[in-house]
Amino acid sequence: MNRNGHNRRPFYLLLTAAVLLIVISVIMLMRTFNHYNALSLQRQDSQLENMAQATDAIMTRDLGSFREELCYVIGRRGFVNAEKQWHENGSPDELRSRMQENLNTGNPLIHNMLVIQGGEIVLASEEDSKYYFPDGMEGPLQPCFSGDGAMYLALIEEGQHARFAVLLSMDDWYEELAQSYASDDIQLMLLGSQNRILLHTWRGQQCVNIMDELTPTNCDMQAVRHMMISRASGQQLTASYELTYPGDDAVHEMRMTALPLEKCTNGYFIVGLTSDYDEIIRPMYAAAWGLMLSGALLVTGAVLMLLTVVLLARQNRSRDMELERLIQRNAETQKLLEKTTELAHHQRLETIGTLTASIAHEFNNLLTPIMGYAILTLEGLPENCDDLADNVTEIYEASRKAKDTISRLNALSRKNEEASLRRLSLSGIVQKTLQVAAPAQPPKVTTRVVNEVGDCHVSGNETQLSQLLLNLILNAYHAMEKDGGALTLTLRTQGDRAVVQVRDEGVGIPPEALPHIFDPFFTTKESGRGTGLGLAIVRQVAETHDGVIDVESIPGQGSTFTLRLPLANSEDTVDS
Repeated sequence: MNRNGHNRRPFYLLLTAAVLLIVISVIMLMRTFNHYNALSLQRQDSQLENMAQATDAIMTRDLGSFREELCYVIGRRGFVNAEKQWHENGSPDELRSRMQENLNTGNPLIHNMLVIQGGEIVLASEEDSKYYFPDGMEGPLQPCFSGDGAMYLALIEEGQHARFAVLLSMDDWYEELAQSYASDDIQLMLLGSQNRILLHTWRGQQCVNIMDELTPTNCDMQAVRHMMISRASGQQLTASYELTYPGDDAVHEMRMTALPLEKCTNGYFIVGLTSDYDEIIRPMYAAAWGLMLSGALLVTGAVLMLLTVVLLARQNRSRDMELERLIQRNAETQKLLEKTTELAHHQRLETIGTLTASIAHEFNNLLTPIMGYAILTLEGLPENCDDLADNVTEIYEASRKAKDTISRLNALSRKNEEASLRRLSLSGIVQKTLQVAAPAQPPKVTTRVVNEVGDCHVSGNETQLSQLLLNLILNAYHAMEKDGGALTLTLRTQGDRAVVQVRDEGVGIPPEALPHIFDPFFTTKESGRGTGLGLAIVRQVAETHDGVIDVESIPGQGSTFTLRLPLANSEDTVDS
């Protein structure tokens, strides 16, 4: 019983920790969301202010454009003459024609053009139209009403003998301004400077009303009051209020910003923007509750998982230790297997080398009499036996090539044979080797020697080093035989090493062939043109001289072989 109680203690401790974590997480989450709520409100106010200023700028631009167009029209010579004719003889036909002509080619928001004299409308571009201004309205911007009750905004300018006005449709203009807001939660309100007209959106409908018509059933009266307060104080106003639509019990938390005339540039309208803040807060709180629930479940699940892991870890600790021992034993076995495989490989290579030397010796003994008898036969043939002489010559050449291949095999198999080493001039060996290889240089290939050190000396066997360089040079010539290019031999020192680089601009070596390029009998040349022994001998000679040979190659751009040999001591005898 005590043992069971002891086993349950970690569980209860973890469960208590989980509950505490959940409570702390809820408190921190609520504080975070309250802070986020304040930031959201601040961002919303800033957004509304920026949008109100942008709307005011658009209105100023539009009104300025309409006014410029009106000034241009009434200042044209034909229009001035028509105005003068109307003033002198009272005939309105020419002036009305000019007004209609410019109205038809103007902005579609312009609905009519008026002539005002003595505060009264005396002429309209549409003959049957009836318009009037409300009493007490003055200034270059005034509301104007038609006989059917439609409201317009009149932009008024002085002419030569009268005042002229264009009528801007408030409905169409407000619709154009309101459509610039992508969100249905943000509504635009425009209040006339003398609190006479209101352009607003109510329950999705765009409306233009006079103030006497406004009621809580067709307008957001609280927003209107805030705009009137802003107008009276001349200060920008930001406020929160609750709004309930008729027939709807839902209470909406609203936020609004109003710009008074003192901060507007359009000259007539107070600009207000309202936003349904509930549409912003509601998803946030829904996400908060969902996040809290998810967090609680996540913490609980994590604690239970941790408890399970702890219990399983205790049970499986011995198994894990055994598994580690097995892994270590397998690693040691793998290393032993790799060493055994490598040793067997070296033993096979040694056996192949010994066998190759023996076979090469036997073949050499066989080829020597063949070559000798071929020469004797050639010398003993009559002069008129050309065909037979050619056949015997082919026998001799084939034997000579076979003997050359066997000589290379002998050179490759003599890894431990001591060679006579002397102090040699590396630049001298390079020049002599280039002279030997000159007859094999293709016509399209150029050779260049870059000596960065003047002269340096290495301790080595001149014949073997010459053979090494000759193999590299001939391989480079072969790589550039078709398309040509440049062969560059660079001599320099690097620390206590002499470095020779043989670089060609040939076809390059395929990446998959690079790891095997120095293996005996491996060749990338076509059949019959290579034995695969040249680079194997190169590596053997380099290793015999305590040197290193590396290769870098880019297919299509060429290859670079880099030979590094120890520099010779100054007391060694120089072989010139």
